[in-house]
Amino acid sequence: MSCRFGDLKARLCASFLALAVLVLSFLFIHIKAVTLAIALLLAALSYFSVGELMALGRKQGEQREHFPSILAAVFALSFGGSVWFPFPFLPVYVFFCGLFLLFVMRFSKVEGAFSAIAGAIFALVYVALPLGLMLWILFPPPFLHFQEGRAWLLFLIITTKMTDIGAYFGGKFWGKKKLARTISPGKTRVGLAVGLLACCLSGSICFLFMPISFLQTLFLSLGLGLAGQLGDLSESLLKRDANVKDSGHLPGFGGILDLVDAFLFSTPLLFSLLLIWGPR
Repeated sequence: MSCRFGDLKARLCASFLALAVLVLSFLFIHIKAVTLAIALLLAALSYFSVGELMALGRKQGEQREHFPSILAAVFALSFGGSVWFPFPFLPVYVFFCGLFLLFVMRFSKVEGAFSAIAGAIFALVYVALPLGLMLWILFPPPFLHFQEGRAWLLFLIITTKMTDIGAYFGGKFWGKKKLARTISPGKTRVGLAVGLLACCLSGSICFLFMPISFLQTLFLSLGLGLAGQLGDLSESLLKRDANVKDSGHLPGFGGILDLVDAFLFSTPLLFSLLLIWGPR
């Protein structure tokens, strides 16, 4: 995501505050109240992100439907429920119940049913599912064969955000050739290269607390960096189609969706790779 230098102070303050909250949460994660707070935070991010996404799909955001946003929040929270309670397939049940309700809610309004339902399902898969997977990475249930959830989630956050930061400064200081002019004019090829370099460097440092080899850490960092930038560009594509610069009005970031866009692609990638070759 791109921003002006005038927004940099607000972005840095918010980032340091978020980092402080994250560190404190990880230190006291064994406390049930902290676990619940993390799940509720991800559910709130899911709710507002889906709300902003649904607003992008309409010419007038105030006419958006709130039900898909509520459903998305519940869906994200259900991933945490599958860890705390003996219901490993709870997210699947929630998804299909939500799918059923999406159709039932449109029975009284036939016009535009296809686009409304398709948009709501897209929002669930695009936003709620990745944010929910963060809970499964942080609190891996026994049938998932990887452990050290705090290390994996911290690794995900550091590498994804360092790519974003490196791309921003690299593009501002040295970038000339545009990466995707029609989608995101502020992104440059040099910025992408600097972002990936920053990602690999931060991943190399994270190797000190990662339960995988240095080579695996390096390749995983590069993959997460590329996925994060793809997620950023994908959200820019949606904003460009809606003819808006930001998804919301969050100072220094634009919107909640702008804040989490990179994780919407990097989180599923990490989760998938952990299932394939995570430590057993």
